[in-house]
Amino acid sequence: FIVASSFYNGLGVERDVEKAYQYAKIAAEYGHSGAQNLVGMINYEGTDTLEKNEEMALKWYRKAAKSNEAAALYNLAMLYENGAVVMQNYNEAFKYYKMASDFGSISGTNIIGFFHEHGIGTERNKVAAFKYYFKAASKGSPFGQYNLGRCFFYGIGIEKNVITAIKWFELAGLQGHGNSFLTLAVIHD
Repeated sequence: FIVASSFYNGLGVERDVEKAYQYAKIAAEYGHSGAQNLVGMINYEGTDTLEKNEEMALKWYRKAAKSNEAAALYNLAMLYENGAVVMQNYNEAFKYYKMASDFGSISGTNIIGFFHEHGIGTERNKVAAFKYYFKAASKGSPFGQYNLGRCFFYGIGIEKNVITAIKWFELAGLQGHGNSFLTLAVIHD
């Protein structure tokens, strides 16, 4: 799987998705959940020689998800959220994002916060939203940091604190989160 991942990401070698797919497919067939997810991703995206196959992507994501592969759980959640390949189902999306978060996906953690904040696939719970944003922000997610800044700025699930909000917006901005800079500009205006 390491070789497949190297080719897919262009780490130490020239990026070659075709070779990545060949190596990942072998590891996936032997049950490697990371490789199963990568095979799913490549099927979902398609390549020059491999036609996009969303059904096959779904199959591989599900296989990897059975092993609690966080990235595959996240990818399944996105399919359910967007109604790609499967019927749009926010409850299923929430379930898979939550599982992805539980197994280490920082992006999944941030999205669970968003779902709680807006009542998507679950009841609206601003305190839970704050908790998940805080967890994602603490692990370095610029999206989590931005959302945590919003929580402090607007009093979402926590008492308003503009000074703390600015701190989180700045941290997110330093990682290239564009909305953070816009928000800071508005605050300082």
